Amino acid sequence: MPEWYSISHFKAEDDILRSLSLPFSDSGFDDLTTSAAAELWLLAKHNMDNRVIIAHCGAIPPLISLLYSVEKLTQEHAVTTLLNLSINENNKNMIAEAGAREPLIHVLKSGNAGAKGNGVATLFNLYALEEYKMKIGRSLQSRP
Repeated sequence: MPEWYSISHFKAEDDILRSLSLPFSDSGFDDLTTSAAAELWLLAKHNMDNRVIIAHCGAIPPLISLLYSVEKLTQEHAVTTLLNLSINENNKNMIAEAGAREPLIHVLKSGNAGAKGNGVATLFNLYALEEYKMKIGRSLQSRP
C-alpha cells in the first residue's frame, strides 16, 4: 500500500471517517455503503495507526451492523475491516464489547467464501480474550 494511504495524511481524520460512516445509517445508499466499507478496509489493511483511529472514531458499531447486510460484498468488506481492526489488542476488546459475536456467527452462516473465512479469523482473534472464550464456545455449540 502506498505510504500516502494513511488517515494521518488527511487534514481532519474525523471528517474522513464521518464521511465514510455516514452511509452506514441509511439503507438507501447500498453502493455508497459498500464503497465506504471498502475504504475503511483499505485504510485498516496495512496501517496500525489507521486501525486505532478508525476504532476510536466510532466505526466498530456500524461495521458490526453491516455484518447483517444482504449485500454480500458489503458484508465481506465489513468483516474484513473488523478482522484488520482486531489485530490491535484494544480494538479487539472494543469489538467484543460492541457485541460482534452473534453478527460474526451470522456471517459464518450467510456470507460468501471470503466473508466466512474472515469471520472465522475474526472470531479466532476475539477468542484470544480470556473472558470471550466461553461465550464463543457456547454460541457455536448452540448452532445447528
